[in-house]
Amino acid sequence: MKIKIMTADAVAYVKNNINSLAGYYENKEDPTVWIKQKIGKDAFIEVPSLEFEECELLISTDAPSANEGANVKLFYLNFMQLNDSFATDERLWAGLAHTVYYEYMLKRWPNSFDSKSIINHFFFAGTGGPRSYMMNTLSRLWWLGRKTYRADNDKPWEIFDYFIHDINGYSFTLFGSNWSNSSRSLDLFFKAIFKYTEEFERKVDRTLFNEAMQYTNCLCGIYVLDACDDTFVVEQIKSYLVQRYDEMVKELADNKLNNVRTMGIEKFDNLIKAINHIGGHGKKVDIFSAYEAVTQTRNSTAIRMYIDSQLQANCPDVRKYSGKPIFYKVVIEGIACWKLANDYLIKANVPVRRELMMNQIETLSEVEKWVFNFITAIRKDKFALDDLLQFSGQFSSLHPEIEDSEKVMKDALTKMREKGLIELQDNHMFKKAFNIKADN
Repeated sequence: MKIKIMTADAVAYVKNNINSLAGYYENKEDPTVWIKQKIGKDAFIEVPSLEFEECELLISTDAPSANEGANVKLFYLNFMQLNDSFATDERLWAGLAHTVYYEYMLKRWPNSFDSKSIINHFFFAGTGGPRSYMMNTLSRLWWLGRKTYRADNDKPWEIFDYFIHDINGYSFTLFGSNWSNSSRSLDLFFKAIFKYTEEFERKVDRTLFNEAMQYTNCLCGIYVLDACDDTFVVEQIKSYLVQRYDEMVKELADNKLNNVRTMGIEKFDNLIKAINHIGGHGKKVDIFSAYEAVTQTRNSTAIRMYIDSQLQANCPDVRKYSGKPIFYKVVIEGIACWKLANDYLIKANVPVRRELMMNQIETLSEVEKWVFNFITAIRKDKFALDDLLQFSGQFSSLHPEIEDSEKVMKDALTKMREKGLIELQDNHMFKKAFNIKADN
């Protein structure tokens, strides 16, 4: 099998015009035909000096990502004669993705035909570099093999097999580090991982793994690892794993005791901590300041944008809501604020939240208080709109002057959401936020 690379002109044309070309991918049209028609010349050329056996990649239509680990091994072993320099060439992977493996690519990403996904999977995003190698579908298969395969080991795939169950969780951070470019450093890192796993009979999870990577990065700043004894490096990393695991166990116990819930994403967890830092609610400017206090770092523009985007993405009251019901837009004493969901409130802030809820209840109008009483009468902590509207007949008899009782009740429900007394969930249910359980 001859390898065909995509010409630089073709790569540039498709990437620059991807918004208008995405339909060709969605319609599964032959790139060797339509790209040639667009640029007026062949878009793919053979590399005469390179010839390989045909290598069919595994694909499951039910779960396209299910065979990722097996495909890393198949693909790398077949193309392992490629040199590192050529493997950083976008034209190579774009060529293979649009010719030999075009059908595989369409099956691998059956519903990803927006311009960003096509660039990430078929080409290199941005200016290229290690992250792009891990995002490009075929480049990723090769580089994962290149980084982890050890032909001289009786278990050549030992490193890769260690994180084959969670390739995304481990590989992006692992191969985004400069020190991991050194085979020796990478081998010593995993020797420490394997030694720790064997001695303590527990696998290093993603969180501890990523922290051990950061520690190894710090080691590189203190020592010249190439000049250090192997045993010294391995013991340093293993000792850190032991110490950090013990710290994490204690943190977990403390978190459970104090109802500290985390997502495992440092920036996101810091946002939750920041809002708890100011009592569980506050203006956005206060959240920015609290984030700086929690991280002991001045907020960059990127961090401010991140905070704003995560507040919006994880707020069910926002039209384009896409995350978890964690943050809520509320109005407190006429001021727009953000409130943390009760589930993420630390125990120290429970009294503050209870006082806030009492104050917010006092601001309800007489009609809204009637609706609030009906909500409290619903025995469930979570309720649907129909659960509330079952009281509409009773409401009408109490307020005969009101013509459309259902509309008034719905409007009152909206007001209570605005005041933070109830929390909209992601399944169109409402949760009573004024009922703060003792274990919060």
